[in-house]
Amino acid sequence: MAAGKPKGISINYKFLNGLNTQGNKYQKEQFFTAPYANGIHHDGSIAQHSLNASGGTEMVKYYIGIDSRDEAGLMLNDHMDRKTLRANFDVFPNEKIVLNASASYSRSENRRPETDDNEYSWIGQNIKWPLYPYIDSTAIAVINTTSNMNRFLGSAQATWIPIRGLEAKVGLGIDEYDLIDNELYPPGYAMGATGDMGRKDVWNRQNTQLTYHADVRYTYYPFPGLTINSMVGTQVFDRRIRSSRIRKLGFLTTLITDVGSGEVYVDGTEGRVHYKEAGIFTDHAISYLDQYYFSFMVRKDYASTIGRKAPSIIYPRASFAVRLDKYPFFPSLITLMKIRAAYGETGVLPDRLDAIRLLWEGVVSPYGVGGQISSIGNEEIKPERIKELELGFEAEFLRNYSVEFTFYQQRAEDSIIDFWASPSTGKTSSATPTNIGEVKGWGVESLIQARPVSTKNFMLDLSLTNNYQTNEVVDMGGAQPIYGGRDLNVIKEGQPKHAFYHYKVKGATFLEDGRYKGVDIDTARSYLGTPIPPYTGSFSLNARIFKNFSINLLLDWATGHSIANYNRRGAIRYDIIPRHRELKQMLGMPVIAIEGYKDKDIEPLEPGSPEYIQAADEFATYQREYLANFIEPADFLNLREISISYRFTDLLEKFTTFPLISDLVVGLSARNVWRTTKYSYPSIEVNADGARSLDRGVDYYTVQAPRVYNFWFRFSL
Repeated sequence: MAAGKPKGISINYKFLNGLNTQGNKYQKEQFFTAPYANGIHHDGSIAQHSLNASGGTEMVKYYIGIDSRDEAGLMLNDHMDRKTLRANFDVFPNEKIVLNASASYSRSENRRPETDDNEYSWIGQNIKWPLYPYIDSTAIAVINTTSNMNRFLGSAQATWIPIRGLEAKVGLGIDEYDLIDNELYPPGYAMGATGDMGRKDVWNRQNTQLTYHADVRYTYYPFPGLTINSMVGTQVFDRRIRSSRIRKLGFLTTLITDVGSGEVYVDGTEGRVHYKEAGIFTDHAISYLDQYYFSFMVRKDYASTIGRKAPSIIYPRASFAVRLDKYPFFPSLITLMKIRAAYGETGVLPDRLDAIRLLWEGVVSPYGVGGQISSIGNEEIKPERIKELELGFEAEFLRNYSVEFTFYQQRAEDSIIDFWASPSTGKTSSATPTNIGEVKGWGVESLIQARPVSTKNFMLDLSLTNNYQTNEVVDMGGAQPIYGGRDLNVIKEGQPKHAFYHYKVKGATFLEDGRYKGVDIDTARSYLGTPIPPYTGSFSLNARIFKNFSINLLLDWATGHSIANYNRRGAIRYDIIPRHRELKQMLGMPVIAIEGYKDKDIEPLEPGSPEYIQAADEFATYQREYLANFIEPADFLNLREISISYRFTDLLEKFTTFPLISDLVVGLSARNVWRTTKYSYPSIEVNADGARSLDRGVDYYTVQAPRVYNFWFRFSL
């Protein structure tokens, strides 16, 4: 071959212009301040430019791309500006050596609004303002919270092929970033606990993460029809984190807001973390006559984060499959029928501080500098181990129709959850990571695909998935049930993991004269639902019409799960739900007068009458101290995405005016287009407390996912 022979260059440019908009409105029936909550939402623009070039010679291939995205969210001070540069290179010095290198650098600046359950929340303040007006929208609007990140991702790999079938690889990956968070509460505004002094918090975090890997693979053929692919390798993971934080109060002017100009030092801290993980593995795949398949792998992981009782962990895996369609007796209409079985183990390693029994930090107090516990770990912590058995099949009919089905059983041992100790223990500075005994689960996954039409000018692809999963905590190792921080979700034998588990409200209780007394509840907790949907599914349609016109559609759904509606619970506290106020009037109770809101003229009902009892029973479901009142079904059906596009390539070929343009596509798309749900509030895919928390499925002034409209075009040179 002629070294350096040019293979051409391809240049692609894409422009996208879009809009984020509020897809689901708050309703006055939910709380009469809904117009104010809706009013803080606004449309946010999206603009993105992407340019890339690829090409090379027979010895060198390259890809270089740049991307710029500027996006505004649904609220004031919700904005992202990100710039990214990427490059990939593949070098072939000779037939035995391949060199690969890739790198990307991104710089992003994010401004984010205050949300969720805090005193500066846009949504929260506009919902509860009638009785909680001490922080107004003007003050919230000037809060400046920014996050600036510079990040470099890079990798390099060398492959050596000394003889046919033998391949050795060695590589290095790096993830380096620095992150600075600034949170400024300018002086001169009423800021609740901060007053009008002004406050600034600065967080600084530097991360360096190195990954080394090496493996050797050999493919050999002991006799005709038998292929064996064997590999051994290792991977080493090294991460260092340095962080610091400082908080100061008392800024004289909004013109000078660097943290050094703050008059009052509140607190500050710094941290250093260094942890390592390593794994060695061997993987073997055997194929006979392209009909029988067997594989097995063993991996052993080591980590500095694992507790002293488990310095390493081994994960095995094995699978077997056979193609029945290869047998002569099988119907010819079925072009593929593969049955398969597999067993494997995976796991979740503890977090970097989980195995440290007590971690101390310095603190400044009126009595001087001292130490306090910042986190409580668990020296006995072990990795989570998940064992899974799978059985399934894959079938293809007439080349254009296929079915996949999988049944699986899972057993999770030593699952890691955060456990809050009772106040009497004195160990309440943080949650302690804890292993629970055993969780069993099973499920099915199915996929049906069809291409009923496939011609030069027309094509139709259909895809349907349906999945079901369930689980049960079967062993707590003798421990008592573990409740989340909200006393709502539980880890308990006989219940699904993270189940809602509380006291059901049965109705009202009454005084001797028939007047409302209080709430009648069950004396024992019971299952109230799960925040993790048991049933999920999707349907997609991809069509090409008249060769160049394309339509894509995606529907998805979930059923059988619930959400804890803390929005409604909070609104009851401030007496701003119209129906709640009506019931109070029916029962002869006073309502809080709120300026600008006029109640209906409702005469009190006669105590003891059927109408009074009915109203009292309904009123019992509004009592905020009984959390079971706020568990709502959250089944949904989403039209998740729809897009249309047209390719102008054929038209371009007819015009010699644009000989350089080889391809041109124009499209429109929309995401989160439409939804129907049993849940009464806008956000359905939420968890206010994060992913690792035992608390799941809590919606508390959560910002909803936007509805997104995009127009884009792409051309190639």
